[in-house]
Amino acid sequence: MDSKKSTLSRRELFGRLTGRSRSEASAERSPDQHPSTLRADELLRAGDYQKASELYARLTLREPDFLEAYRKQGWCYLKLAKTAEARQVLEKLLEQQPEDATALLYIALSHAMDGSAENAVTVLRDVHDYNRIVVQREVNLIQFLTDSAEMPSAEDLVERIERVIAEQNRMPGTVGVYF
Repeated sequence: MDSKKSTLSRRELFGRLTGRSRSEASAERSPDQHPSTLRADELLRAGDYQKASELYARLTLREPDFLEAYRKQGWCYLKLAKTAEARQVLEKLLEQQPEDATALLYIALSHAMDGSAENAVTVLRDVHDYNRIVVQREVNLIQFLTDSAEMPSAEDLVERIERVIAEQNRMPGTVGVYF
């Protein structure tokens, strides 16, 4: 019989007694590394927006301060054409971080998807995202057109916002990435 001495730290021993591994405990301290987050991110990248949104919803219930989960859940709802649900989730994010440019951009997109160019432009006026200059340039251009009495249609706004998000995602060195 092998008589190797095994020593466990108190943390490891407690974790084994409670049925939690060290990696699970570590993931709980960092919500962006939680296994549910990683799985939801996989589903998002794969285009399974329904399942991803369900996982993000559970994550926000468990971690109400996990703002990235709100953003991603809102994006999933937009991709599922659930614009009212997207706005509801993104408004919760704005309660915690009132000037979140991504949330505001997505809310503007949801209004445009609903056919309300006026509401979309009103929200876009609050978008100040100077780390994502391609997006900010388009937001400024839309505001200029609106102020010049040439407001784009809601359909045009949807196309422009989606196009600029895709363009921003391709930019090298972009600070943050849209989904």
